[in-house]
Amino acid sequence: MKLSKDERRELFEALLDAYPNYNALEIMVSFQLDEDLEAIAGTGILKDVVFKLIKWAETEEKLEPLIIGAYKENPGNPNLQAFYQKQFPFASPSINIITSEQWNDLISILSEIDYDILQETCRETLKNIKNIEEQVPQIINLKNLRILKEILLEKYPLTRGDIPTIIEFAERLTKNQQIAHTDKEKIEYWLKKIANEKKIKLPI
Repeated sequence: MKLSKDERRELFEALLDAYPNYNALEIMVSFQLDEDLEAIAGTGILKDVVFKLIKWAETEEKLEPLIIGAYKENPGNPNLQAFYQKQFPFASPSINIITSEQWNDLISILSEIDYDILQETCRETLKNIKNIEEQVPQIINLKNLRILKEILLEKYPLTRGDIPTIIEFAERLTKNQQIAHTDKEKIEYWLKKIANEKKIKLPI
């Protein structure tokens, strides 16, 4: 993920507005990025610290986690909310797409499926997103299910009107001929339960 100079300034100003003191920023960085702010940017003037934090995120390719994490920690800040929605227009973290229990049920099935299949299905599901590989570089080499969750439930939870992306993703898996029949049956069962609960007519 890359920002233009104007976007970099917008992020800078949004972070200063959302986290007006060092302690608040330090807490966000710790809880959302699992990093030590002092080690990253020192303890000087807040503007300097925020500037160094953004530079660090660019260098370490962690701009996306920084933006998402900052928004999650303070979603009520108007400046941060506006910047977040500009960067991730399809995202809507306030919507409870599925519960943690439902996600855990799904990953118990997905863990039995080859990552190459999951990666290709994810790319196909998000094919209408412009420059998807640039927006989500992790999709090029999907390594774990946590990344899949970030993509389908956090960054792009809705891509076709009111249809959750995870629903379309699961439906595509049920049509994949490379997946074992028993696994497809499990996905179909999971999919029908979620669809019924959300009153979504299948097939999409």
